[in-house]
Amino acid sequence: MFFAAFATGAAGYATALWKLLDAPWAVWTSDVRLWLAVGFVLYFPIHIIFRRLIVLHVFGHELTHALWSMLFGGKVEELYVSRRNGGFAAYTKGNFIVTLAPYFFPLYAVFFLILHLIVAPAFRPYIDGLLGASIAFHIMLTVYTIRLGQPDLARAGALFSMSFILMMNFLGLGLIFSAAVGEDVPGFLRDGLSYYPVVWDAFKRGAVALWSRTFGFLDM
Repeated sequence: MFFAAFATGAAGYATALWKLLDAPWAVWTSDVRLWLAVGFVLYFPIHIIFRRLIVLHVFGHELTHALWSMLFGGKVEELYVSRRNGGFAAYTKGNFIVTLAPYFFPLYAVFFLILHLIVAPAFRPYIDGLLGASIAFHIMLTVYTIRLGQPDLARAGALFSMSFILMMNFLGLGLIFSAAVGEDVPGFLRDGLSYYPVVWDAFKRGAVALWSRTFGFLDM
């Protein structure tokens, strides 16, 4: 049931995000989208040259665990980061959201989005470039760490975790992009949720059809 709900949300928000990205070339080259795209693309050679910026990733990963624990009323007891030994965060309150937060919450992108919203317009192109790069950083390092195999995913169940992470990434990145380029954020949320009644109706029709074929007394 949870997998179906998360998979439906992922499909809805992936479609809603694609609608945001599917803008004419003239739009992409005339506003903040240009600098987001430049930063996004330029991150990839940096990713290769500096070997994935592992220390920066580990720091953000563990700090995200800690911040989300604090959001749920926990206290951070220890935060350790090392290039050679990895890192860990010790906190007093956790749940599956705290466990999976680093895989769907792009900490650095949120930081640069906040800067985008508060800095003077003259500085925004630089911030927007860093925002685009931080989005690419989040995507690349999330894929990399999941491929390595993470105990965080096993704790909540692999299928549950992956479907939830996928949905939350499309949702989160869509919200960040909407806010950065001045699109309708509530509209994006509504677009993503619009898949649920469609899928539910399809599920009901399929269930009724299966019941009818199995027992042969329901009139379709």
